[in-house]
Amino acid sequence: SAKNTSETTVDINVTPQGIVAKWTVTPTSGEVPLRISFDASASTYKDGTIADYKIDFGEGGTPANGGSSAEYRYTTTGNFTATLTVVGADGKTATTTTQIIVRPVSLTACFTVDSDSGAAPFYVTPNPSCSKGSITDYAWDFGDGSIDKGKSPDGHLYQTAGTYELLLEVTGDNKVISSITKVITVTKP
Repeated sequence: SAKNTSETTVDINVTPQGIVAKWTVTPTSGEVPLRISFDASASTYKDGTIADYKIDFGEGGTPANGGSSAEYRYTTTGNFTATLTVVGADGKTATTTTQIIVRPVSLTACFTVDSDSGAAPFYVTPNPSCSKGSITDYAWDFGDGSIDKGKSPDGHLYQTAGTYELLLEVTGDNKVISSITKVITVTKP
């Protein structure tokens, strides 16, 4: 009995697996100053060895060379393109980018007082140093008809017993306004 066989020849092209740049960037947006972690350890080169990682933070500073991870602190606002370049031992490269958005600090009115209650006459010196953002104007309303402008008012003397709402209103350079109120309780002497 004769065996029936046939042969087929197929040409298979084996293409080396390329180098792949892959990373995790956390976070990708936030308020200035913004600290970001870059981790490129997920980058691969199946048919080769990764010899170097170059991370350009997109802010004009010196790129990080060497390890697969880096931390960077953005100190200016804006939109930046961070770039990872993975370099193989054979010189092959792969690149990936991530957009970084660094926003200005939100405008937040804040102030402290040494004490928010006492007997008349009661003297209050508000301190707005906990306020945040790019502030152009401060306006104070002491709740008894007295108003003051400026970052640090000289303070205010409440002459009569009562409950007063001390208001601070801050205006940002983009005309946004933030305000905060504290209740000041003045008791009879």
